This record gives sequence, C-alpha cells and structure tokens, in this order.
Amino acid sequence: MIEILQKPDSFCFSSGLKDIIVRSDKKVICTFTTEAGIFLYEYYIPDADNMIYVRELDKLFLPYISKTELRTRFILSVFDSSGNGEALDITVQYGLAGIDIPASEFLASNFLTVLKDEKTTALWQKEYLSLVVSEATEVTAKVRYLSGEYVTKTLGTINETNKVITLDVSPTLFDNPENIAYYVIIAGNRVMTYYIDSSLHPSVQFVFLNSFGVKETYIPGGLILRENKYENQFGSFAGKYKKYNIDLIKQYTANTGVLSENTADWLEEIFVSKDVFLLSSAGIENEVVIEEATVKRSFAQEELPAFEFKYRLSKTNQHEYSMKKTKIFDGTFDYTFN
Repeated sequence: MIEILQKPDSFCFSSGLKDIIVRSDKKVICTFTTEAGIFLYEYYIPDADNMIYVRELDKLFLPYISKTELRTRFILSVFDSSGNGEALDITVQYGLAGIDIPASEFLASNFLTVLKDEKTTALWQKEYLSLVVSEATEVTAKVRYLSGEYVTKTLGTINETNKVITLDVSPTLFDNPENIAYYVIIAGNRVMTYYIDSSLHPSVQFVFLNSFGVKETYIPGGLILRENKYENQFGSFAGKYKKYNIDLIKQYTANTGVLSENTADWLEEIFVSKDVFLLSSAGIENEVVIEEATVKRSFAQEELPAFEFKYRLSKTNQHEYSMKKTKIFDGTFDYTFN
C-alpha cells in the first residue's frame, strides 16, 4: 500500500517546491527525470511509522533548471516495489525568493522583480524589466514630461508565452528624456513607474541577476571610497631580504544614501546575488564580488534606511589603467559640493 500525502504543485517556483511525503509499507523507488534523462534514482525505506520524506527538493532541482529558459519540466515517479504509485508532471520556474502567493498568480500580475510599483532612475541608467506571459500581451509606456504633457508609446507585443522575456525600458528609449518627469511601463496587469532624478550624476552602475535569474540595475546614491590593499610576500635571496610578490586588491566601499522603504527592501536582492557586474559607459559588464554588506533595519516610523557594502573586481590582476579616460575623477568622485 502506498499513499502520497504531499507532493509539489504542478507549477511552482523552485523556492516553493514542497516536500514529497509518502506513507508506505514497502520500499519506494523515486525517479526524477528531465528531457535530458534521469538525474536521480533512489530507494527509500519507510521509517517505523511507515513514512517517507523527500526534503529540500529546491536544492536538488536547482542545478537542472535551464539557465537560459529559467524553467524546466520534471517527471517525478514515486512507486513502491509492487508497482503502485504515481508519476508527477511538474514545471519549475527559477525563483530563489520565497513568495507567499502561487507562482502562476505572481507571474500574471508582476514583473520578475521583488521591487514594488516604482523605482527612481537616472537619464543615463540602463533599466530592464522581465516578465512571463500566458497570452499575447501589449507593452506600452505612458510618459509624463515636466511641461505636463502626457505621451503614450507602444513598445511592442509579446507573443512568446510561458517564456522569460527581458525588455529594455531605459529612459533613453523615449524622446527628450531630459524633460521627462516619470514614465510608466504597462504590460497587462503589470505596472512599473520610473521617476527621473536629474540630480544623479554619472557614477558606477551595477547590473545583477536577481532572485528570478534576470537582470536588474542599481546606482548608489552615496559616497564611494576606494582602498588599495597590498599583500606582500617576502623572502631571503642571495643573502638579501626582498619582496618577491605583491598582490594588489582594490576594495571599494559604497554607501547607498538614504533609501525609501520600498527601495531598501528591494536592494537586499543585490547582496544575495552571486552574479554582480559593473556596467561601463561602453556597455561592457565587468564582474565584481560583494564581499561584505551592512543591512540594519528597525520598526521605527522615522527610520531612514541606508546601507553600506564593500566590493572588488573579480579579476585577479587589478593593477591596470585605462588610456581612454577623458575625465579627471574616477567613479569615487563625490559630487556633493560640485
């Protein structure tokens, strides 16, 4: 006798994969399969209460979710030694953050971000929005200019369903971006508003993969400091004590400046991302590693959240110079009194 008491939903985020709980008086064979073939085939022996628990499926499935499609179909076969059981057909969408609503409901009304409703951006900043649609969806932008004029622009129609689509929704997409107050991107029930902050000077721009595996961008609003660290190795050669190796590490400390509650909640995404890059003015992405982040929040109504984090370039050779620079100051320059 076999009874499956709990199983994963037929469609869910990877973070929402439920444990498999089985009651059986015989050993159970679990087979997990993708289109590429079987990746797990295991026997499970019931405990003293005839129960079997297959836990932490999110960690088990994650390596087998396509990094390009960001979703994979799995077949989970759970049968006892007599051939009784069930084959489960499930589709898993890449999603590391715990979401308190079903995946299908989230995708139908949200872009692939935990950022809620609005974001402050700069004229020169790249902006991306990703989404998954279940039917053909028109994407439009409503642009409000400083003069009070409203302009509606159709950005296109998404016809590919059940697939992650990433849109470039940067301010430079629109006419006269320097005169824009804000613009709203609408795709079905999904809405995101971008407010233009003209006081933001050109600075470092981070691109990172969020909890849904898609790109988002962020620019710190506070000061950025650079500290050079020299790791020296010494030794005695030919009767002389010499420095024989020098490792240069350029560590940067970035301050976010004061954040809104909404932005502060969202920004924690970059600190848990393993894929973070600096976007150059030429559009080149240079990998960085965030080594440390200080995030302190309180329930105080007057709280003004601000974070500090340290990062370094991923490349080992950091002793380099750019011959293409046309400005005096690098990305650590403080424009506060400029």
